[in-house]
Amino acid sequence: MEELDYPGEFFFDKRTEKLYLFHNGTGAPPTDSIVVPQVQVLVNITGTQWKPVKGVQMKGLRFSAAAPTYMMPYGVPSGGDWALDRYSAIFMQGTQETLIHGCTFERLDGNAVMVSGYNRDTTIQQSDFAYLGGNAVAVWGYTNETGSDPGRPGVVLANAPQAGVDGTDGEHPLRTTVQNCSAREIGLFEKQSSFFFQAKAAESRILSNVFFNGPRAGINFNDGFGGGDEIAWNLIFSTCRESGDHGPFNSWDRQPFLTTVRTGEPSMIMQWRWIHHNFMVDNFSPQEAIDNDDGSCYYKTHDNFFVYGWQAMKTDFGGHDNHHYDNIYAYVDHALGVDPTLPGHEQYFFANYVVMQGEMVGTCLPQKQMYGNRYFTPSGKLQEGCQGFGGQVSKTPSDAEILTQAKMKLGTLLDISLVV
Repeated sequence: MEELDYPGEFFFDKRTEKLYLFHNGTGAPPTDSIVVPQVQVLVNITGTQWKPVKGVQMKGLRFSAAAPTYMMPYGVPSGGDWALDRYSAIFMQGTQETLIHGCTFERLDGNAVMVSGYNRDTTIQQSDFAYLGGNAVAVWGYTNETGSDPGRPGVVLANAPQAGVDGTDGEHPLRTTVQNCSAREIGLFEKQSSFFFQAKAAESRILSNVFFNGPRAGINFNDGFGGGDEIAWNLIFSTCRESGDHGPFNSWDRQPFLTTVRTGEPSMIMQWRWIHHNFMVDNFSPQEAIDNDDGSCYYKTHDNFFVYGWQAMKTDFGGHDNHHYDNIYAYVDHALGVDPTLPGHEQYFFANYVVMQGEMVGTCLPQKQMYGNRYFTPSGKLQEGCQGFGGQVSKTPSDAEILTQAKMKLGTLLDISLVV
């Protein structure tokens, strides 16, 4: 009872069966009701790869008051930085063609939607997420890293832990689509959280969503499992409000996986991922809009409008095969911060419109990898460093001119975003 000293805290006296609440608003607390969440999973759709639950549809439903999950058992999804609990208000495992349409997820104390293990063609669309304890949507597969797993009780997992990099058994999500959704005020309790998180999953499509106000990246890919993903036509801003790293999008690829996504045959090489026609504002802890961290590879990032950040293109610690082209970068410090690569796995930076606040391009790439760029600086000059700079240099254009270029790139997406 003596710890009850801050708004939002509560204490339940079991002896007297009284609940004490430190009201977190002005005036008197509500007299009609107090909501005390008791249940962590509100909808559980669970089958198996061999006997999946098919065709479940949830439309126009409101999900609220799911109990906290941050004290439940956690796992390490893959080779990225994250740990995660495999719980959510809607939990799916062993499903095909599940549809979540026009639903509202509000004031949930844990994750909203978990797409776990074997799932095919899940679609989450025209739904709103707000005031969540954890992630809006988390997509997380299995690769038999341990002999048993709480997520699959009673199942003996073959070849563990040797099978930890083998993703050919199908126990992972494929073709998850999240489109036309909004998400804000997430990660209220769990700071390793995003609008969309992915680990050991492939061929996801994140299209035409609006995300803002989160503690870390808006979209997070925890590994390079499979690839074939598409991120397009999204508006993302006010991310990383409680961390000092990355930006609206973050990826890692510290651990290779064996999958059949690229060619249909087992391969340790992933399929290309595409990031295009997005509007991202890196206005908190600005590092870069697209943070391809720690070995990230096989990304084609093009035709986006990125505002703010320390640098335009970043890839490090063994990252390779990252291509940035036809993008607009507004008010970055410099253009490139990339590491050397092996022959045949080069980085590319070309045909970009780069408005810089300094005069240094950054990392220099060979001319065949760095060409056709337009650089803009306050002085209209660049300091010596890269021979030819891979393009032309001019004085900083007006905001109106930058927005004109962006509207030509994004069309109605930018018009709608500016109104919002």
